[in-house]
Amino acid sequence: MKAAGFEEREYESPLYSELDAGTTRLWSPGQVLEHALGFDRATFSIHPEFWALHGMRTPLPGIAPRYYDWPILPGRSYSPDRLPRFRLNCFLQAKRPDVGRRIPRALRQLGLKSPVFRINLDTDQQLVLERAANEFDGRALFVYAAPAFGTPGDLFRNTSRQTIVANSQFPDVRELKGHGAWYYDSPGVVGVANPDYERMESTTLEARIDQLVARSFDLSETEGFFLSDLQYIRETLQQIFRESDTIAESPRVATLVQEWNRIDSSSRLNLNPAVAAFEAVRAFAYYFKLIWLTIA
Repeated sequence: MKAAGFEEREYESPLYSELDAGTTRLWSPGQVLEHALGFDRATFSIHPEFWALHGMRTPLPGIAPRYYDWPILPGRSYSPDRLPRFRLNCFLQAKRPDVGRRIPRALRQLGLKSPVFRINLDTDQQLVLERAANEFDGRALFVYAAPAFGTPGDLFRNTSRQTIVANSQFPDVRELKGHGAWYYDSPGVVGVANPDYERMESTTLEARIDQLVARSFDLSETEGFFLSDLQYIRETLQQIFRESDTIAESPRVATLVQEWNRIDSSSRLNLNPAVAAFEAVRAFAYYFKLIWLTIA
């Protein structure tokens, strides 16, 4: 089998964009943290040279969010139901598959056809994601995302048509416990896990999201609701790494813990607690190559 003709990042980027823009259920965490204040990029400058460059004698009026205890601005009214609350989350690990035309007999007997795709699982990463999926049961989904195509042309065509999600598989991390690879021949929810060539069929990602929402509990507080949820996610993740010697031996975990220590140091310098918790969860997603989306 040969690797697909595009890089993992080339698949991950349009996948993320389509998931983010194509549904009202999945949100980028940054959008949620902004909450009542929305912006994509910002810079703070009072230098007259900067404004003169744009034909202005004085800086434009505005605010620096951190001076107002961002992300909650005093005196601002907002609806607690307007945006999701970090109560429910989805962590995806995008994978570039290997593609093969010759199918092993065991896979043919289980109904797979050519071409067949395979994603290989990183043992250390799988252990961490399994543990996290179990700890966050009812609060978060942990899934892999893999395309059911393998050429650059297929990637560009599906990106242009906004059909990346429709032509991908989303196997659940917990269902792949003890396995080292996942084989499939089409989009959807059917595939084969090795080493025992076990055929599996799961529910769609959309159905799993619906089930998670249906199981979720209702929070009635209207102030600081996402702070408590972010802190819960952060503290649960840190507890996972403290309690498992096997997981703690990973160099990736050691680097993540160092980053968490840096964030803790910033917190002692009056960093907003919600921002500190957000940065800690985002660091986890970054070091484990996860797409982090929150569920409405």
